[in-house]
Amino acid sequence: MIEQKTIGNRILRALPAEEWSRLAVHLEPAEWPLGTLIHEAGEAVDFVAFPNSGLLSAILKSEQNVNVEIGLAGAEGLDGVNAILADVPSVPRVTVQVAGDGLHLPAAVLRDEWRRGAALQHFLIGYNDVAATQSARQGLCNRLHTTEERLSGWLLTIQDRVGGDSFALAPAFIAAMLGGRVSGVPVALGILQQAGVIQRTVETIEILDREQLKASACECYPILSDRFKLWEQTLSATSYECV
Repeated sequence: MIEQKTIGNRILRALPAEEWSRLAVHLEPAEWPLGTLIHEAGEAVDFVAFPNSGLLSAILKSEQNVNVEIGLAGAEGLDGVNAILADVPSVPRVTVQVAGDGLHLPAAVLRDEWRRGAALQHFLIGYNDVAATQSARQGLCNRLHTTEERLSGWLLTIQDRVGGDSFALAPAFIAAMLGGRVSGVPVALGILQQAGVIQRTVETIEILDREQLKASACECYPILSDRFKLWEQTLSATSYECV
C-alpha cells in the first residue's frame, strides 16, 4: 500500500489516517508524460486524478476548432471532482500540460467516501470553489485583457504551481491558454523574449525576470494567486497530515 507521507498531493496528504487507509488500497500510481490524455470530452469519468507533480489542463474545443483552457490542476487539487455528484461524462478534454506523476482513484470509490461527510468531503467542497473561481476568472481574462497580459499571468501561475523557473510547454497548450490559434503563439512569446523576461527553446520556456513578468500581467494573476494561497492555508490549518 502507498505510504501517505511519500505522496505530493496536498489533499491526500492532509487526510486523517482512517480516511487515507480507506482510499489507499484503491489508488493506482501513474506517470504522466507531456500531452498524456487524462479524460476525453464527452466520455465517462471512470477515475479521478490526484497530481503529485506537474499540471493537468482542462480544455474546451469550439465548433471553429479553437481550444480554450478553462482550468489547471496541480498538486494542490485533483481533476474529475465533478464525478463526486454523479456518473457523468467529462465536459472538457483533460491532458497533461506539464509532465509529472499522480494517483488514480476510481470515481465510485470517491463517491462512497464523499457520502461519509468527513474530511475529504470538506476538502473537495473547498477545492471545487477554487476551481470554479479559476474558471470564471479565465473567462473574464480572455474577454478583457491583452495577449501579453494573459500570457504573463499564465506563465507566473505555472511557475508558482510547479515550483521551478523552467518547464516544457507545447505550443498548442499556450494557444489554448490565450484562447486563440497556434499561429499567434510565437508572436506573444517573442515579445517577452525580446524584453528579456523569458528565454525559450524548441522544448522549454525559462522565466528570467519574474518581477518584470508580474508587471506585465493583468490583475487576474494576483487575484488568483491570492485565492490559491488561501486554499493552501486552509489545507494546512485543517491538515491531519502523516508525519
